[in-house]
Amino acid sequence: MRLRTVIFSVSLVLSVCLLPATASAKHKHRSGVMQCQRSVADRIRANHPASRGSSFDSHVQRNPHGNNAVTISGWGNVRTAKGKKRGLTYSCVYNLRSGALSKVKYKIR
Repeated sequence: MRLRTVIFSVSLVLSVCLLPATASAKHKHRSGVMQCQRSVADRIRANHPASRGSSFDSHVQRNPHGNNAVTISGWGNVRTAKGKKRGLTYSCVYNLRSGALSKVKYKIR
């Protein structure tokens, strides 16, 4: 009986200690996604000044990139100067420790 109590106590303490880390990681990923999409939109505006804006799909992929980074990628649309909607893909590497963004890429289809 005492062993069960100890095991339960240890598992409770571990779950409480790990909970903030998980929530923090989710927040960092969300922040990285927003930063990536904003950077892609800025580059599209700079490279295609006549475009009428861009939008991004809510489905985003996150894949590990080394020990402290994640590659963020997804899809979206850009509206051309003539109003036509064209698809786009994008990706960025987000450093989870520093919050720095690198390797920002996009391709308009």
